[in-house]
Amino acid sequence: MLNSLRMRTSALVVVGAMAVASGAVGASAEAVGPDVRAAASIAESPRPVLSSSQGVARSRVAGTYGRAGAVKGWFKPRKFVNRGGQLKAVGQLHAVLIRKNGSVKGTVDRRIVIPVRTIEGVQPAAREARAASCQILNLVLGPLDLNLLGLEVHLNRVVLNIEATPGAGNLLGNLLCAVAGLLDNTGVLPEVRRILNAVLGLLRL
Repeated sequence: MLNSLRMRTSALVVVGAMAVASGAVGASAEAVGPDVRAAASIAESPRPVLSSSQGVARSRVAGTYGRAGAVKGWFKPRKFVNRGGQLKAVGQLHAVLIRKNGSVKGTVDRRIVIPVRTIEGVQPAAREARAASCQILNLVLGPLDLNLLGLEVHLNRVVLNIEATPGAGNLLGNLLCAVAGLLDNTGVLPEVRRILNAVLGLLRL
């Protein structure tokens, strides 16, 4: 009888240990579950934000918050404005705040106004511009500090690539060429703004 009791006790210990181990594995799997996978699924490459038969605009956002938090997402431009001699983009920011462990803290959609840092690697008011392809126009926006989810967020870099669909008589490609051609002149921000807004109009067709 004593041996039988010992055997039952040993069996209960083994079963209990297996249950604890199973719970630990389940908790671990949950800890790196949907939130982490969602954060990992956010593309590092620019995401399409506007498109039409004329072409496509792609965007990517990179920023930080706190000591080790990261911000990813994209920016959908609505229009370009000239404010105080500085070219700025107005549009919708989609930001995903990611913790140090890779899980998602939260997502935010916010209308923002962000300065245009460079067009084709050149500041909009600069005199000299490097040669640019008429099929692709690269804009870098930022930096910008803002409050999201009660946290101070710093957007380091917002990239906006506009690519025209190849083909004869492509109006979008002609407009991209016009923007690149204006960059080697000063005092043309109103014209650059007008053309960029025409580009956005074509992408929303």
